[in-house]
Amino acid sequence: MSVPPATATDPVVRVDHLVKRYGHGEHAHLAVDDVSFTLAPGRTLALVGESGAGKSTIGSILTGLHAATSGTVEVCGEDRSRPARSTRLRRHRGSLLQLVAQDPFTSLDPRQKIGSALAEAVALHHPLDRARRHERVLELLDAVGLAVHHADVTPRALSGGQRQRVAIARALAARPRVVVLDEAVSALDVSVQAQVLNLLNDLQASTGTAYVFITHDLAVVRQIAHDVIVLRHGRIVESGSTEDILDRPQQRYTRLLLESTPRHGWTPVPSRPCV
Repeated sequence: MSVPPATATDPVVRVDHLVKRYGHGEHAHLAVDDVSFTLAPGRTLALVGESGAGKSTIGSILTGLHAATSGTVEVCGEDRSRPARSTRLRRHRGSLLQLVAQDPFTSLDPRQKIGSALAEAVALHHPLDRARRHERVLELLDAVGLAVHHADVTPRALSGGQRQRVAIARALAARPRVVVLDEAVSALDVSVQAQVLNLLNDLQASTGTAYVFITHDLAVVRQIAHDVIVLRHGRIVESGSTEDILDRPQQRYTRLLLESTPRHGWTPVPSRPCV
């Protein structure tokens, strides 16, 4: 069955009544429970919540690492409820959606030079000759604010922020319509976080790429997201525009999350020792 061509206004991600259950019987764990949402082109949706809320599980289903128990997941009109079974399908799906993980160092070959890693990603999705592939690598480095000489170094020679820029460049090599960013700035210093978030905003403005931004940190959401979904125990607690969720939360759990977010001038108070 052929999929009708998408239009510029169609959602690039559509999730309907998604359920993910691990295990069976009384020991089963319901990680995602009846979650539905859509994501339009050029928009950023933040999935927020504490550890175990189900946000990374949703991301893993979108990226094809796990299968849904029930419900439907579509990316650019194509079903993603089950992982791809062939190399050809995995490559096609990668051309539509890419992942930027929390720690790029673990996903980069420590012995491979950055230029080679990017050229490999370009070749995987676009049949370009060697000269044009090299041009594309330089375009990607420039797009993420890295210099030409960074192509000739290995990941160990880069800072954490620079490695994250490489991870973003590698994701963009496929020219995807959607990028899933799973805690992609949580390991970075605050100043570097701001640089990477500004970079993502600039890239989105120029490419129209949609982002699914997975985070537990509400402090970064206002800088990157248009819309927010608050998750708890696998269910949606509250959803809406970033302004509404952060400035006018309706649910007690959302207010608790906001109140627990460190602010400027915040000083931690040591807990009393147990007696």
